[in-house]
Parts: sequence; C-alpha cells; structure tokens
Amino acid sequence: MSFLSRPLAIVGVVGLGLVLASCGGGTESPTSTGGTTGTQAQAATAQANNSVIRGSVSYDGQIAEMAVLDMAADPVCNTFNQASPKRRQALVLGENRELANVIVMITEGLPSGQTYSVPTEPAVFTQSGCQYDPHVIVVRAGQPVRILNPDGTLHNVHVRPAINTEFNEAMPQFRAEITKTFDKAEPEPFPIQCDVHPWMNAYAAVSDHPYFAVTTTTGAFEIPNLPAGTYTVQVWHERLGKQTASVTVAEGATQEVAFTMTVPS
Repeated sequence: MSFLSRPLAIVGVVGLGLVLASCGGGTESPTSTGGTTGTQAQAATAQANNSVIRGSVSYDGQIAEMAVLDMAADPVCNTFNQASPKRRQALVLGENRELANVIVMITEGLPSGQTYSVPTEPAVFTQSGCQYDPHVIVVRAGQPVRILNPDGTLHNVHVRPAINTEFNEAMPQFRAEITKTFDKAEPEPFPIQCDVHPWMNAYAAVSDHPYFAVTTTTGAFEIPNLPAGTYTVQVWHERLGKQTASVTVAEGATQEVAFTMTVPS
C-alpha cells in the first residue's frame, strides 16, 4: 500500500509541539556522580552543559496521495471525521518536504557516570477526534504519562513495548483519563494501537536522558544543554528507517546537522 502523500494535503495532521515542550529537548541538567559536590559542582555543570546540536530532517522521494481515514464503523468517530477529515500519518510533510514525526536522539557520546532528573510534569497522549495525538512521542523513564479520552466513545490503548510491561487499557466514555509510567529506558520505538479502531496507531520511545526531540512539519530539531563532545545523533522514522551522524560540538557552540531520508530500497 502506498504511504506517501502530497505535502499540502497532509501538513495539518500533526501537532507535536507538546512533545518538544514537555517530553524532551535536553532541558534538564545532569547530576554528576563524581567527586565534586555542592556549589562547585553546580557551577561546573552550568558551565559545561552549554552546547547545542541543531538541525533539520527532510524527505527525498516520490510523493503520492495519502488515504483519508474511513471511520464509518463508529458513528461518533465518523462525525469527527466528516467535520475535519483525517489522513494516515505514515508520512507527514511540510511545504518544502520537511519531515515530521522523526525521533532525533543522542545514542552515543554522553558522559558516563551521570544521572538526569526525571520530569514530574506528565507527558500528554490523547485520543482526540479518534486519532492518537501525538503520533510519535518520546517520554523519560519514570515520567508520568497522562492518557486522555475526550471523545465520548470507547477507545483502548494497546501498548506493545519490548522491554517495558505491555498493557491494554479500555477507555470507555466514563473513563476520560489514566496515568501510566514506563520504568525502563526503551529507545527503540514501539507501537501503540487501538483494537477498537484499527486506523488508530502511534509510536513511543522511552529515554533515560533528556537529549532528544521529535520533529513537526518544520522538520527542525534542537538538542540544547549538552556538554562539549562528539556524539552519535540518530534519526528514526516509522517507514523510512534510521540514520546516524557523528557530530562534534565545542563548548558553548551550536553545531548544525541535516538529514535527508528516503524510502528504503
């Protein structure tokens, strides 16, 4: 089945700003496990973690029409879809082929012997309009995840990780919110699906550090608050696979990197 689509036909289907705002982007400082303590350690940490890796992800390949979802099986969902037709999210592009729903993560090069504070602010994953939002989410290990059902119809959240515990939670009309936590890091993305509505699907990953981002239709990403060093930056897309790049960033500097993804042969 073709999964590509004309750019302007699919620009509006993703809203992943909250992922960048609340679930990643390297906004937390590491806690050193070395010998320096107190005010000196805090000052050293503040000085050392002032580098930025910034970049973009774009798509190079054939573009075909993306199917409008058929929600006729559920009258509530069908009403939502008639008011604002939704398309499959396997490939979501901006006006100039900027690629959305790409996980960008540091996979190698972070200093050893450090732990990172876990956000107490929950990540939010909703089932609004009978479609998961965001379509791709990254959360921290140990961070609470609020799962919402504002639709007034039965959904279920079937999460199938390889490392964390699988769960399948029914959310009927009267169950508008549940909270879950993934205890272990699981950077390899895993699927989420609704067994009631087969068109509903999403992907999640769990990180043990804050140095990640998820692109929107701008294709842009930024990973701040890094110590100077050489890092492996990995990008992942559900249909276009993975790419990596080695990026060296000096103290206090911003290093740019661009990725172009295409359909695997």
